[in-house]
Amino acid sequence: MTLKAIRARLRNALPLLYRFNPTGLRFALRVVIAALAAYGLARVLNLPFGYWAVITAVIVMQGNIGGSLKAARERFIGTALGAVLGFLVTLIPLGPDYQWVKLALALGASAYVVSLDARFRVAPITAIITLIVPQTGVSALAAAIDRVIEILLGGAIGVIVALTVLPERANRTLVKRIATVLRQLSQMLAIDMKGLHEPRDDAALSDLIETSRDQIKASATLAEESSGEQAARLTRGPSADALVRTTRRVRVNLIMIARATREPWPPEADAQLGKMFDSLGQTIAGHLSAQADALEAGRRVEREDGWEAAFETFEDHMAAFRANKANDALPTELMSRIFSLAFAVRQVKADLADLDDRIDEFGGTQRG
Repeated sequence: MTLKAIRARLRNALPLLYRFNPTGLRFALRVVIAALAAYGLARVLNLPFGYWAVITAVIVMQGNIGGSLKAARERFIGTALGAVLGFLVTLIPLGPDYQWVKLALALGASAYVVSLDARFRVAPITAIITLIVPQTGVSALAAAIDRVIEILLGGAIGVIVALTVLPERANRTLVKRIATVLRQLSQMLAIDMKGLHEPRDDAALSDLIETSRDQIKASATLAEESSGEQAARLTRGPSADALVRTTRRVRVNLIMIARATREPWPPEADAQLGKMFDSLGQTIAGHLSAQADALEAGRRVEREDGWEAAFETFEDHMAAFRANKANDALPTELMSRIFSLAFAVRQVKADLADLDDRIDEFGGTQRG
């Protein structure tokens, strides 16, 4: 049996195994190490509720360092708030039969704070633990301090493991996601331009629009986490927010192009503008792919030969189209789509120039 056949049989027998990837395996290893380290330290220190350190270490362990720093910070401040509120309500002189009043006050106060700032979302949980989990011979103040120590310990272990065990930078993941988005946008444009001449594949287009939206949303989170890494002086480079914003603008304008190309043009319009838009679409799609390659490679974007000439040809054809009096007889809806397409193309050109600058700023930073 050949090696290829063996691999095929393994792939059929263990389909889940082939869905694993190096990034996922590294993340799983970090989670296991953080959890075991927290568990071992909790046992050594004889913490009364050491499992909170283990749970916190697992929660803090995110896909990258920036995410772990953010999770640790939010976990700590939420725990501290919940512990303080839980302790304060215990000072209210009410008997055991009115414990529910104290619980209601602590939960109400912590939930209100969460409604103002989601970073405190674990505060209500800590308040509940402080008030209703029995600890014989331990004062409310000591119980609150214990919770904070356990959470602080778990968070510290999570961050240390994120920094030292096969660390993953948010910047690197962001670069990969944005490059993926740019290639998806290139595919979107190819489908759009085909729609000028024949019915396009709307199912494939819708899938690209949805997946690129999800990638942009994930990229915005990564940009925030990258900012956290920069604030902690773990990485350096330009703001990732600008890269995400500019990519989002390009996507929005390509969606405008998709709306303008939803139906094929009649022969009289296609004969005047069809070939020009085909060529221009290929030029823009090629540039999007080149941007993705440059971003991943950490180098400047190389603009294709004939880039400016393609847009000059576009403007010449649009001027000739406007000057042709015979086009006054074309349907108003068609004319609206044609000029909407022209407007979107001009916007795309400007946004791609901005994106070139953002990618040039990022050159090489993902290696840091």
